[in-house]
Amino acid sequence: MPKPEIKKPVILCVDDEKMVLDSLNNQLQKKFGDKYNYEFAESAEEAIELINSLEKEGYPVIIVISDQIMPGLTGDKFLTMIHKDHPEQIKVLLTGQASLESAINAVNNANLYRYLNKPWEENDFLLTVEKGIEQYNLLEERAQQHKIFSKFIPKQLLEYLAKPIVKIEVGDYIEKEMTALVCDIGNFSFIAEIMSAKETFNFINNYLKYIEPAITNNKGLIEKFFGEDTGIVTLFDVPSDAIKAALDLQIATKKFNEDHKGQKYTPIKCSLGLDIGNIMLGIIGSEKKLQTAVISKTLIIASRLQGQSVLYNNQILLSETLAEKIKDIPEFKRLEIKPLGKIRVAGDKNEIPFLGIKS
Repeated sequence: MPKPEIKKPVILCVDDEKMVLDSLNNQLQKKFGDKYNYEFAESAEEAIELINSLEKEGYPVIIVISDQIMPGLTGDKFLTMIHKDHPEQIKVLLTGQASLESAINAVNNANLYRYLNKPWEENDFLLTVEKGIEQYNLLEERAQQHKIFSKFIPKQLLEYLAKPIVKIEVGDYIEKEMTALVCDIGNFSFIAEIMSAKETFNFINNYLKYIEPAITNNKGLIEKFFGEDTGIVTLFDVPSDAIKAALDLQIATKKFNEDHKGQKYTPIKCSLGLDIGNIMLGIIGSEKKLQTAVISKTLIIASRLQGQSVLYNNQILLSETLAEKIKDIPEFKRLEIKPLGKIRVAGDKNEIPFLGIKS
């Protein structure tokens, strides 16, 4: 089997004088050899087309070195333009004719890394490129770390807290009205008994691939996949989004059963419970370990309803409070929603009426 082609990073030089481009090429090749691909353009317009073409082919342009005075777009305007779509690229302005105003414009609008005068000193130029690449790699590493961290702390929570992920601390929280949806596999205990630990993990991850889009496509915040006492815990800003997600979860589960017909664990049953109310969502833990947590009676009620769902043929169960919120929404008029009973949660003497949405 042939090895996949390694897409080497690209250093792009832009200048309307071919002699300058040849000089840059010679110096870069002498310093860095074949570690990078070197591309050249004689105008900003040509460079923009080249960047777009390289991007489509999977070649990352990591540093752009541009002259200031060129036919068409000037260097500062060119760097500002590409910065909008490629803020990660390191940008160097290399010219003998740039005014201070042009350099300031590039610094402010293109996050200019360095400004060098022509004729440049070779060692200074190569050191600038070398340090620029180190800066790019550092920023890329941080971006990858943030991407990984965001899988553990939902992006929506960061938006609620108005904090970057590196600033998250124990005790950060928001409090607002949200709809809680709890989803669990109704016959999971039986499934776990007939499969090995590895098979169980593979089964759970496979099932989650089917149902996660039903949640995220309806703007749900997944707070937890599987906990000790609850199944998947999801929160929604808009009540109607939660109802749509619950309906889509049933459809996704049906599709999973169809695609895995004849397996020893199918058909699986998806039990769902929903409630709306004031929710506290935030960060708990210690200096060494953080995790998100939901503290709310609303979640307790949703979890209790999810548990009751198995007694009602796995209908979607929702509290009377949530049913009142959605009753006048036209798209839900077609649903058969009927009162089914009442539940009581620990510490509350009042009974909570609930309804069922027939599948």
